[in-house]
Amino acid sequence: MIQQNIYMGNEGRKKLLNGVKKLANAVSSTLGPGGRNVIYRMGNATYITKDGVTVARHVNPPDVLEKMGADIIRQASEQSAHQAGDGTSTSAILTEAIASEGMKLIETGYNPISIQRGVISAAKTIANYIKENIKQECSPEQIHQIALVSTNWDKEIAHLVSEAVEKVGLDGSITINDSRSNESSSQFIAGLRVPRGWMSSYFVNNTTKQECILENPLILLSGIKLTNNQQIMPILQKVFNTKELRGRPLFIITPDIESEVLQTLVINKIKGIINICAIKCPGYGDGMKREMEDLEITLGGTYFTELLSRDFNSIREEDFATCEKIVCDKRYTTFLKGGGNPQRLKEHIDLLKEERDNCSPGTWEEDVLNKRIAKLAQGVCVLNIGGNSESELNEIKDRVDDAVCACQAALRSGVIPGGGSVLAKIKENKSIKFETGDESFNAGINLMRKVLDIPLKTLLENAGVERPDVIIEKVAKAKGSIGFDIKTQKLVDMLEAGIIDPFSVCRCAIENAAASAGLILTTETFLVDEQSEK
Repeated sequence: MIQQNIYMGNEGRKKLLNGVKKLANAVSSTLGPGGRNVIYRMGNATYITKDGVTVARHVNPPDVLEKMGADIIRQASEQSAHQAGDGTSTSAILTEAIASEGMKLIETGYNPISIQRGVISAAKTIANYIKENIKQECSPEQIHQIALVSTNWDKEIAHLVSEAVEKVGLDGSITINDSRSNESSSQFIAGLRVPRGWMSSYFVNNTTKQECILENPLILLSGIKLTNNQQIMPILQKVFNTKELRGRPLFIITPDIESEVLQTLVINKIKGIINICAIKCPGYGDGMKREMEDLEITLGGTYFTELLSRDFNSIREEDFATCEKIVCDKRYTTFLKGGGNPQRLKEHIDLLKEERDNCSPGTWEEDVLNKRIAKLAQGVCVLNIGGNSESELNEIKDRVDDAVCACQAALRSGVIPGGGSVLAKIKENKSIKFETGDESFNAGINLMRKVLDIPLKTLLENAGVERPDVIIEKVAKAKGSIGFDIKTQKLVDMLEAGIIDPFSVCRCAIENAAASAGLILTTETFLVDEQSEK
């Protein structure tokens, strides 16, 4: 029998904090070059990983309230991964540290709301200080170094990742596949990536990565919103009833889908009638028209709009666009080896180049055309990763995924000295001007400053460094970009040694940790449905 229990105040927060600590402890063990692997079971398979966000997804405390705490910190980690591609472990560690110290303040009489405001204000001040005084642009050599650190100093994999990131840039796409041998390699193929993800998690068929992967799909390019089942039924019937098409997955791109239609698609997916996935059209307004035009030329098929003389009732086999493979996650969709006419694609790119040359230099139109040309011409880099066993392969792929995300984040936002050195120095920096307020607000400011050396301390403890407090003190007092190199066990110039972090990873970890911990500290009532002994 299910009954609801109500916990109030510190009693509920302490149980919530227990779940936070359990997840943070599991994730923190993976941090840095001295971090350890985590082994977990999913279904009938056993996996080994050192990827923080993967570990966070599989920590599931038995107590319901502890599970709620774990969910909060998991969301902070996933938000950092979503925004910056990395920083999940740092975000989890800082969330737990802020929440723990905040609980102590609340127990001594400080106001939770003011503490939360102080913590969030301090996090923003710290992020702005790093951006204005420490951040610098990322060089190709630094890209390789970030890849090296993220792959645990695997030179072969780091070379593949850094080479891929440099070639595709920010507008290109990198896809990670299993190699057919234990060797790893890279290849550049025709393809396209759009910033749109699946519309329902029921479409996911790779739960580990939360991806929908479709081989040789049929693709419907629609500029028409799907509002009722009468619109979609001719398409589903065509796919299911046509002998040549039956068994092939269906991928739908449309401006929007009403809940009635989405439910129909999900039911077809769940019952195994048709393997379906759907995304919204990339872009808005005129931008959507440009994006869909590029997709039609890359993938082939017919782009159905209100201006077309035909509707879905007369859909033919050749109206479906095609490609070799689609990889669709929560944020992006990548199309590999589109079925469009290569000559038509070349002519389209030449036409876009001609339009760009006629634009005034430095205009918005020129920038849009440059991005379209780069996206169409560069294609997709496929990293084929090999391993001696399935467990080893999955672990390497997690490291590669981390490295790709970190390198792209560095290109996008710039870099800072790594190894936790920047935050440890800011803790002791008295020249930074923080906002002030009431006593509890100021306590939140000081709390945020107090926990800034926790990431460095965790790195040192994972590496088995003796007397970490002494090292932290030396790093905090050292000038410039001096920090502690875990590998050589010496104080070095972190920028010269190539020990660097993307700025966006650091910023997102701090701000997301402050926000999530603040929610824990300001929650007063906890409603928990639990199984009674009866």
